[in-house]
Amino acid sequence: MEKINFVNISFFQDYIQINQTDGPQKINKRDIWTMFYAKWSFLNFLTIGNEGITMGILYIATKKTTKLKEVIRIHYPYKELKKIPNNYYQKIDFFKPGEMHDIFRISKF
Repeated sequence: MEKINFVNISFFQDYIQINQTDGPQKINKRDIWTMFYAKWSFLNFLTIGNEGITMGILYIATKKTTKLKEVIRIHYPYKELKKIPNNYYQKIDFFKPGEMHDIFRISKF
């Protein structure tokens, strides 16, 4: 079983484990609806600054997520993001200015 460890997150073959103050949280790979990341750039700052999305954060929304505040947020530098196992890296949608991403469609309330 492949395991990639970072400070607060571990990637396994079938699930992601996030170490939180109230204990570890496991997310099954099949339960991930979308993973979203916006790199730091001035254009991205102007585009998504009002949407409640921050650059440099890996957002993980599960199929049970109904509100933006329920989305899991992990501060993750872009250079470290490239070290994520390929089966998870391929699931990440990178923000491109001018395009509406699915994560923006989640209710904000």
